[in-house]
Amino acid sequence: MLLTKQERLQELEAQYKDCKKCSNLYQCRLDSKIEDEELGNTVFGTGNLNANILIVGEAPGLEEDLTGEPFVGPSGKMLDKLLHQVCLISKDSPRTEVLYTTNVVMCRPPSNRKPTKDEITNCWKRLCETIYIIDPLIVLLLGNVALSAFFGDKKKITSSKGEMHTVEIPGMFGPVRYPAFPIFHPSYLLRNPSENKKDGPIVSTILDLQKMLASLDTFQKIENKIDIPIRDITELREG
Repeated sequence: MLLTKQERLQELEAQYKDCKKCSNLYQCRLDSKIEDEELGNTVFGTGNLNANILIVGEAPGLEEDLTGEPFVGPSGKMLDKLLHQVCLISKDSPRTEVLYTTNVVMCRPPSNRKPTKDEITNCWKRLCETIYIIDPLIVLLLGNVALSAFFGDKKKITSSKGEMHTVEIPGMFGPVRYPAFPIFHPSYLLRNPSENKKDGPIVSTILDLQKMLASLDTFQKIENKIDIPIRDITELREG
């Protein structure tokens, strides 16, 4: 009997729930558990299992560790603000109901540092299987860590953002390719506030997301025979 997407993801999450591949990250989970029994969690992913867009971030932070869900802290609020600006989500249709969100690694690194190459490698199979199960039309890569997880040092976020790329992951019958669209990580935007600057990174990221949506509309027309909607998002929205 074929398993549903939910069953396949539950099986995958169960395989990695008590993962010990990364000694530093595992020790960090144990130490966090001693400080607060609600900490020390792996953060797998959450959202719409039939999402057209799958978001890949960097690693969980403190708030994500506490809740077991990705992007619920300050970076998550910034991400939702961006997605709201381009009408991808709304109060009635939040990110968890529209998109699927995960990270390059499942464990919070010590002192919220960036994950190492070995840690990224150890979590790579889990990330690929998650993408393969969700099977999105576009993989949205947030920041340099997510970009380098797929491309190594060949691409940098400053020169690659706002353009469509192709990522390749293992599939059941061979490699599978997905369109991938990199943008600045929300944490970078929080460190570089420039909301009112037309040439700043926040406005630039909103324009990049609009560009991604144009590609998504085309993909949906080809894949699902859905008419391309009329989008007129020329100014920053309030709220």
